[in-house]
Amino acid sequence: MSLTDEQLAQRKTGLGGSDVAAILGLNPYAGRWDVWSDKVGLAAPQPENRFTRWGNKLEQVVAEEYAERNNVRVETSKTLRHPTRTWQVGTPDRLVYAPDSPIFDNALHGLEIKCKGERVAGAWGESGTGPAGVPDEVQAQAAWYMSLTTLPRWDVGVLIGGNDFREYVLTRDLDTEAAMLEVAERFWRENVLTGTPPEFDGSGAGWDFLRRKLPGSKRVVDADDIADKLARQLSRARDARQAAQMIEDQLKQQFAAHVVAHGVGGFAALDKSWRFTVGERAGSTSWKKVAEVLAATLNYDAADLEEVCRDHRGAPGVIARLTDKHEKE
Repeated sequence: MSLTDEQLAQRKTGLGGSDVAAILGLNPYAGRWDVWSDKVGLAAPQPENRFTRWGNKLEQVVAEEYAERNNVRVETSKTLRHPTRTWQVGTPDRLVYAPDSPIFDNALHGLEIKCKGERVAGAWGESGTGPAGVPDEVQAQAAWYMSLTTLPRWDVGVLIGGNDFREYVLTRDLDTEAAMLEVAERFWRENVLTGTPPEFDGSGAGWDFLRRKLPGSKRVVDADDIADKLARQLSRARDARQAAQMIEDQLKQQFAAHVVAHGVGGFAALDKSWRFTVGERAGSTSWKKVAEVLAATLNYDAADLEEVCRDHRGAPGVIARLTDKHEKE
């Protein structure tokens, strides 16, 4: 269910379940910079997309399916705040109760709900496989809620591809919880409360921050020791990336040859941990050339074309280039 404006405001005053995985480096879609930018008010509101829209709509469907399968009652939760760790907040998807218990009874455990596409089905194990079947970022979120509520168990229900429902039972682990809380509290006190940015991690949020800080000057000056060290590290990293890319391309071709030799479209692991397919791909479209043809057809002159391009240009960013001696040669 979508959070209310009040709940969204409360999340700004602490770290929630969706923040902790990013802080720990477990979330593949967000990192510490994304959390920091959000908490200090630098991040722009994220618009709803088709994934979040349908995830919100299907959440109640998944909750009802879980309740029916397990003969329990599930209820939405208000935003919670820990009584002593006031920086720890969270809005659990559902709390689970005995089917006939009064509404004021204590919850049996919690429920985290996810709706995922078939593309990421391999990240999830079969129903009943416990933590081994649940991605790390979801485990971290469940652990956060168990810490917040002191409930000993947190179930996860996921709907994959709109028709594959799976569920898992996670139990409280105090050692993992203590380590997680230590990292989160340090981030809250050292970075959020002081407004000190975290270490750069290559994220989009970090580039947005730097773009706002860019000086107007285009002057290039002689390098100091720090700049020289970074340049050499960056050059080595780029060389390593290029070498790794060459190995990746070679392995792809070897794998594709193996697929072709068997006369099939691809292979998939028995445990669904990987899938490799081969198919013919159409050439990419040169949108620049398309725009020029359309502009000529519509009798646009150069100024008109530039205005259209400017109106539809994407968000500004930062260009960071290293041109080393090897590249010049």
